[in-house]
Amino acid sequence: MLQDKPMTRRGILSVVNSIYDPLGFLAPVILPAKLLLKELCKEQHGWDKDIGVKHAKDWKIWIEDVTHLSNFHVNRCLKSLDFGCTASAQLHHFSDASEYAYGTLDRKEGSLLNDPEVKNKVTVNTIKVCEDMEPMNELINYHSSWHELKRSVAWILKVKETLWKLKEERKELSRAISQTEKDPDKQKLKLEQHMKKVKGTIGKKSLTLDDLVTAESEIIQFSQKQQFGEDIENTAEGQTAWPQAHSGVVTLILRDIHQRTGHCGRSYVLAQLRRKYWIPQANSAIRKIISKCTTCRRINGKVGEQKMACLPEDRLLPDKPPFTNTGVDFFGPFNVKRGRGTVKRYGVMFTCLTLRAVHIEVADSLDTDSCINAIRRFISRRGQVTIMRSDNGTNFVSSERELREAIQLDNGKIERDLQPKGIKWIFNSPAASHQGGVWERANPDGEKNPQFPTERTSSE
Repeated sequence: MLQDKPMTRRGILSVVNSIYDPLGFLAPVILPAKLLLKELCKEQHGWDKDIGVKHAKDWKIWIEDVTHLSNFHVNRCLKSLDFGCTASAQLHHFSDASEYAYGTLDRKEGSLLNDPEVKNKVTVNTIKVCEDMEPMNELINYHSSWHELKRSVAWILKVKETLWKLKEERKELSRAISQTEKDPDKQKLKLEQHMKKVKGTIGKKSLTLDDLVTAESEIIQFSQKQQFGEDIENTAEGQTAWPQAHSGVVTLILRDIHQRTGHCGRSYVLAQLRRKYWIPQANSAIRKIISKCTTCRRINGKVGEQKMACLPEDRLLPDKPPFTNTGVDFFGPFNVKRGRGTVKRYGVMFTCLTLRAVHIEVADSLDTDSCINAIRRFISRRGQVTIMRSDNGTNFVSSERELREAIQLDNGKIERDLQPKGIKWIFNSPAASHQGGVWERANPDGEKNPQFPTERTSSE
């Protein structure tokens, strides 16, 4: 039973938090109420203020839906009544995000070992073959790497041989101890101590090349027996015939060769495959492996093509005189001799937006008046300017730290001074120096190799 609370932000929060759901089974039901709280927070509703008609309607609908939770039950044990021994168990987890919530889905997959289906015409030999093949099929389905599969089979064969030797050795040792020791407890103790030493020595041994070759041979014989029966023979060239190009073992083989060859194409993988194995319909199997290879799809994926945006209209006016549309930028400083001392001077670079021609003036400082004087000298020399573009205020891009920190231009004053002259001033967006690439590209050349004199001039 939900508590009876007022339809306020505080009351809704109290009702939502009163629902006990530690495992999250009721998350899809509680989510609409949490989204309603989110909307109330965005609208800055007070804690004890009425939520309004619109939100009250949604809240009442949610309250009616919550009453149906009494019919919801979750079994403490997820096993079904006919649940047998587990052959394989897998947990699949899916997740997705949206603008509203984060959704997840967990799904359990598995196979059971139940009693086999009984048929009238199943012979004893067929049943024996099926029983022998079932463990190997499970082992193949469990592994995703050909190398790991060979190692697993090699360890199984090695342990099998070891256990057989231990069994025979245990019998001989038991007979020897029983002849020399009469006490049964001491006989058992000596036997266990000796077997522990033998097991510890065997467990420290690693796999050899012969073990891996034997394991590979066992896997091949199993696959051949499963497909062709007992009459299969190797081909004349010494290559091994494999069944079913899309079987589990063949898929592991092809994937291993594809990865070892550096994710090469179909023809090269096929050539490397046929040096050792002969697989019918190998072309289609290799094509399927390559099409599902994540690395190949990432390498061979279509590269995104950056499309160039349309140029501004003032960049495409070749019929106008040079510097009709101009971009301006500062660079520097340069040390200039003045009398016995040294002063700093800055460069003002004017770039024609159409022809990319460059005109450079010298500014005494980085203040607004020096900038206006440089523009006036530029207009007197090059003619009337229609459009002037520049960076926005202090966001001039330059390699000199001092230049970035010292620029203090009054954009409004510059624009007001130039408007009577018929000049339209356009400022770039803040922190967007790429918009002024026309003049920024020429800036380093003027900074590194200035073509104007930096010595003392007559005007100084």
